[in-house]
Amino acid sequence: MNYRYLVSAASDLPISMLNDEFNGGVSIASLEAQSNKIVLNCQIKKSSTFPFCSLMIPLADASKQGLDLSRFDRMKLTLEFKSTEPDTILVYLLNDEGRAGNIHGRANMHTLAPVTGIADYEMNLAGFNLPSWWIFAHPEATYAGLRFDNIKYLQISTGDNTLERLVNIGFIQMELTGKWIAAKDLYLVLVIFWLVFSVVHAIYNLNKLHQENKQARKREADLAQINKFLSIEKEKYESMAKHDALTGCLNRTGLRDVLTRVIDLYIRKNNISSLILLDIDHFKRINDLFGHAEGDAVLIELSRFIQKHIREDDYLVRWGGEEFAIICCNTSAKGAVGLAENLRALIAGHKLSSKTAITCSFGVAELNSSKVNDWFKRADVALYLAKANGRNGVVLANESHLSHNTPH
Repeated sequence: MNYRYLVSAASDLPISMLNDEFNGGVSIASLEAQSNKIVLNCQIKKSSTFPFCSLMIPLADASKQGLDLSRFDRMKLTLEFKSTEPDTILVYLLNDEGRAGNIHGRANMHTLAPVTGIADYEMNLAGFNLPSWWIFAHPEATYAGLRFDNIKYLQISTGDNTLERLVNIGFIQMELTGKWIAAKDLYLVLVIFWLVFSVVHAIYNLNKLHQENKQARKREADLAQINKFLSIEKEKYESMAKHDALTGCLNRTGLRDVLTRVIDLYIRKNNISSLILLDIDHFKRINDLFGHAEGDAVLIELSRFIQKHIREDDYLVRWGGEEFAIICCNTSAKGAVGLAENLRALIAGHKLSSKTAITCSFGVAELNSSKVNDWFKRADVALYLAKANGRNGVVLANESHLSHNTPH
């Protein structure tokens, strides 16, 4: 039931290269065709922009429809790698969406940790992600998720190390594998079978299992609500990382398990928990004035700083961009406001950036139902009020007063 698609360096494809020159960089790149591979020779040089070199491997004619990879689930790259400094390799599947000024399309990305020499690198397509720089560069995009329905290019790029170095990346071949029956179709069959079995089982055990079945359905509905709220496809849970690649704190996938436990304890034991949403004030100005590298450094330092000043059983989550969430288990709104106020004062008084002072605004909400969406919405409204009242402040959901506010 498997099928595959193979692209090799011997396929006579018009492989090209790309480097940081178009952004004002000074890195030097060249291509070399050998017997069974195409080699990218790159001399990375520091400049005012992010230095890189890339192999651009076309998977379809520029004037025609690209490859639809939606039925593929794995990709294997055979590469040869050499570098004078430790480095990663960034792999992109570029999906053309026909937007003006967007020649190479949506940058579905996967990061590799290469070894010296020739090696095979296997990747799940579900493990790709959409990098934040692409989201920032395309605010007009209506969907900030992965798309593989019109792939035009495979791009293989030097990695995140900014040191000057010599890098050689040899492309030998790419192999895509998938199933003749798509995963979504298989899930549909399994769901239908499960529903039929559940109905028969429920009829047989109606009197004995009525209360237990009612409780199970309630928990299932809560899990479905959490899944929908976090916009994470069910089949990706096991393969996606649970921590944010930049800051190291939990991401939305990791938050799913935390919310499941919190809601379950609230339903069964009426345990209270509170949510703190915080946002860096004027973060866009930091990126505009000092560059995204400084913005990333601020996010990393802030997450480390917050982690040091919250309890071990509190959970720090990168919610998106410059926004973070803190889940405070077994904590009332009063306790969470106290924590938020303490963090606000510490951040305002601590130099987290070597180039500018930063402050944060906070919204706090106590869990009062099993509806996760309402909980986050109330905290978000409170955060909006903190911003509207001058920033650098703490607002409790459903309260009109500001716990603290310093004009900024």
